[in-house]
Amino acid sequence: MFFMRLRTQFLPFWFSVCLLSGPLLPGASAQGPWGWWPDPAVNRGLSVWVAYSNDYASVWSDPSSVDQAVNAMSMQGVQVAFIALSSAASKPHLQTLSNRTDPFTANVQYLVDQLAANNIAACASILSDNFTGSLAQMASYVLVDHLTDFNNSLGSGDTGFNCVSTDLEMAAGSQKTRVYDLWKQFHGNMRTRISSDGGGLQLMAWIQGPDYLIGEMAPADRQQLMTREGITQNAADSSLYDGAFQYFTTQGGAAIFDAVIPMWYFTPTNPYYARLDHSVRELQSMGIANLYLIAGLMVQNGTDGVCCSGCVAGRTDYDNRINYNDSVRMQFSNYIGTGVFLWPIKASWTCP
Repeated sequence: MFFMRLRTQFLPFWFSVCLLSGPLLPGASAQGPWGWWPDPAVNRGLSVWVAYSNDYASVWSDPSSVDQAVNAMSMQGVQVAFIALSSAASKPHLQTLSNRTDPFTANVQYLVDQLAANNIAACASILSDNFTGSLAQMASYVLVDHLTDFNNSLGSGDTGFNCVSTDLEMAAGSQKTRVYDLWKQFHGNMRTRISSDGGGLQLMAWIQGPDYLIGEMAPADRQQLMTREGITQNAADSSLYDGAFQYFTTQGGAAIFDAVIPMWYFTPTNPYYARLDHSVRELQSMGIANLYLIAGLMVQNGTDGVCCSGCVAGRTDYDNRINYNDSVRMQFSNYIGTGVFLWPIKASWTCP
């Protein structure tokens, strides 16, 4: 999910708000009693990925554009915004958050405050990259310090980030046991770092589907990992692996994250439902407190616009998936919402 430019044809929609969000119950707020995420007992938990760094100059550096975007999110029932911040040497936006005098930091603060005023929680999304487990990558977990600096230097009436999410994906050549183990270790290190910095940030990870990551391994490596972790191929659906979700989310019986967001992006409707059902039931059976699942859904495929091939088959399919996710949320307490890539969402579309 590398930073991509928003397309102007994806305009806010005003006539389908009810389908997307549903009304909040009386007295419910975007953050609810949870504090860091909308209480799933009364909220849909609809979240969107915002390409902040990529579109900073054209959108997010202008307060009037920010006001319009946040208003559109509110009208569409968005309850969490994942604000994607670059830490690249050419665009060190994440690092800049430690400097309260920088105009960029002031603009981030303005967005977070506007979101809060509209009952939308803010989560920083960082480290969007291919993960290989290199020494440099393994050391980059300390970049979370800049979010802690930001949260610890709030002015009167300002709001900070509720959470931080990563997007470290394993591409071909990195779909190996060694890399997967390092990916888990990296997030364990980041969670420890957050705790040592005083806490205050929940940790999430956007992750390629656990079943996909197991299925893409070389046969010998896959068998070795499955044997070591007690993972088995699902008897009813050979594309699913029982125990894969547990392997990628826990270490020594404890959760590595507060929540994970499997990116079931290029997944047709029925397999999407099957993966959600399979993962949420495995998570429920694990019985680990405070580990939650958010389903990832793609509506834009980068600069190519609407993602149709293998993704949602048009607006009706999108609405149906969101409504299905709602039904799962009402049955399972560890499923808490949907993460949509990319904001903004097109008003309506039909795929060929």
